Amino acid sequence: MAEALDIYSDFYEIDPNDSMGIIRLYEKNQLLLDNKLSFKDKADFNDFVLLVGQYVISLEKMGKYSKAIKYADRLLELIDSKKVDFEINLNDFTTYWSILTTKGRSLYNLKDYKNSIPIFKRLTDWDADNDNLKNWLDSSKSRKRNSINKYLYIGASILIISKIFLEDQIENPKIKLYMTGLGFVMFMIALINEYLVDKLLKMIKNE
Repeated sequence: MAEALDIYSDFYEIDPNDSMGIIRLYEKNQLLLDNKLSFKDKADFNDFVLLVGQYVISLEKMGKYSKAIKYADRLLELIDSKKVDFEINLNDFTTYWSILTTKGRSLYNLKDYKNSIPIFKRLTDWDADNDNLKNWLDSSKSRKRNSINKYLYIGASILIISKIFLEDQIENPKIKLYMTGLGFVMFMIALINEYLVDKLLKMIKNE
């Protein structure tokens, strides 16, 4: 336990904005911290959570998103498993939500919008007045919706180009018409989705 106490003492001497300093401290003591599963009391647990939580936040700040998600998952699972033992009310345990926010942002930055959306939805349910979290949620939804545009553009281009180059080989005029029409429809859907849907949703939300 003395080793853990020394680590906590070193941790509290580091500026929270010194991301590299926090990362170095954690990774210098990684073997001990990665395998710490028991806690003397709630104070010991809280110290550990704060240290690892700041490590997760520091990883995200430094662009190490995959690693941040890995450690965020571990820590969130640990808090969930110990909330009864240490009488933790998750609604008031702000460190938990900070870690969850970091996980959501990391997923977003990895373009994993599908998994970032439910996280930001949960966060906005927890803090309904937080405009920053609402913006992350809206942006995740928008990016997920727009992620299909490239496939629509590619599909439309293939259909139209194929129709042009296979003009002489395609004898049935209906097939030519369908290829052109479908390509045009796919292109228009992508265009509308990219430039109009977000504006329409904002207008609806503001009414």
